[in-house]
Amino acid sequence: MNRRQFCLRAFVVAALSEVASRTTRAQDAALDVSEDGYAVWSALIPLIQPHPGLGYMITDQTAIPDSLPYIYVETEPPKTPVENAKEAADPPYATVVPEEFRTSFSQALVEAQKLKENTTRITHRLELKKQYRLLSESDLESFLDLNPAIHSAGWKPDEKIASQYKGWNAASSLSRPYFDQSRQLALIWAGTHASCFDKAWYFFKKNGLQWDNLNWRTSARSECD
Repeated sequence: MNRRQFCLRAFVVAALSEVASRTTRAQDAALDVSEDGYAVWSALIPLIQPHPGLGYMITDQTAIPDSLPYIYVETEPPKTPVENAKEAADPPYATVVPEEFRTSFSQALVEAQKLKENTTRITHRLELKKQYRLLSESDLESFLDLNPAIHSAGWKPDEKIASQYKGWNAASSLSRPYFDQSRQLALIWAGTHASCFDKAWYFFKKNGLQWDNLNWRTSARSECD
């Protein structure tokens, strides 16, 4: 390869690298959570970490919901054996949605189906009245190791590690918020590591500059090792 060919090849590689980098940045920007998303998170966190006097802990990467919610109608016809088998393998969260919200709920569910596998970073843009900390994956593992499901007689947690989590609530993992087309309704999945791993969907409606919790009747789950 002569010098001219080498320089041309280097130029092409650099150009392709820049295009790939721009594409990645554009994709990241498209998946970034909006200010409304951070406002929904900020409204949710005090609900799932209610212990007074303790700061909030949230994982710094959004979670992938284990299943989506669906509109549960108490008068709906019985499901077929095939539908029952599918739900047993991947059970959805039954949710009683008021009729006036069903169209918006369905629109937000479409966004959830589209984006549920896309995770993103949570940054320090939350508006909370108490201190909070964002946990990396290794931080979360250290926190969970303080209370393992199985341990030998006489086992004690590492005092140095335990001191790092003194004065903090349990740790929560949050999905990204999913919105309807008007961005007035938001669905969000969250799981909190307390004595068990408690998981559920939460629903919020925009009211001016704030987001109000919609206390709909919905199923929840708790995994205890």
